[in-house]
Amino acid sequence: MPRQIRDLDIDGVGERLTWIRERANLSMSKLCKLSDITEGTVNRIELGTSRPSALSLFKICRALGACPYWLAFGEGRPPSCKTMMYAVATAWFEYTKTDEYKRRNDHD
Repeated sequence: MPRQIRDLDIDGVGERLTWIRERANLSMSKLCKLSDITEGTVNRIELGTSRPSALSLFKICRALGACPYWLAFGEGRPPSCKTMMYAVATAWFEYTKTDEYKRRNDHD
């Protein structure tokens, strides 16, 4: 039977998220921009005070090139540096196309 999001250990998720974010050399602010999740949400997940939703896990994993199952349950392998850097670069490229990015970087 597949494991459910309600079964995850929130402390373990927070530790893995902090580890992978730091390994990818991303600030919390930059990860939030790339994953379209608020800083408060990511902070609470990292501290282990909040259980992430499946959507939040997916968005974070997509931005970092991580397997959601690994982040949620610690099973499987963490992503390689090459995979993470590719995912971060792709997410950043997508972010630069957003209205928020354009609005913040409009120097005309």
